[in-house]
Amino acid sequence: MPVEATSRGELWRAWLAVALWTALVWTLSSDGFSASSTARVIGPIVRFFFPGISEERFELVHFAIRKTAHLTEYAVLALLTLRALRRGAPRPASHSALLALAFVVVVASADELHQSRSRVRTASPVDVAIDGTGGALALGGALFYERRFGVRASHRYRSPGRIPSDTRGASANVEDL
Repeated sequence: MPVEATSRGELWRAWLAVALWTALVWTLSSDGFSASSTARVIGPIVRFFFPGISEERFELVHFAIRKTAHLTEYAVLALLTLRALRRGAPRPASHSALLALAFVVVVASADELHQSRSRVRTASPVDVAIDGTGGALALGGALFYERRFGVRASHRYRSPGRIPSDTRGASANVEDL
């Protein structure tokens, strides 16, 4: 279902959010967020909740936390990109989702290339796959939500005092509920 074009201000803000989140992803791929650096923060927290944890088990937990963070940060990037694309030129939801996923894979690949030039970080095509999976899961969830409930998540609460149109095209004020 194509979407109507929105104001330039809304479109600009949507792409600004994508740019800012991409900058955050790039920052998180710097040497300051290497496994050894994050272990200094995550270690005391994990050991507080699990005082007797072995070093081997901690390494596994630390690895899982880091990969889950990868999955999550790229899921957010995918949703922000989908939102920006859907606020631009009218196109089917599946086309916007594919473009958003392509953007996520490009950013993930650039991130790994950036890490390959670091002395502290390691680059891995597996990380690109994890990042892409995060994006694909988020986009699949967004498309499912839209098809199942007939409402785009990004337009659910567009402005104060308004709720989205129902499937018949009627809209209502919050006060009417």
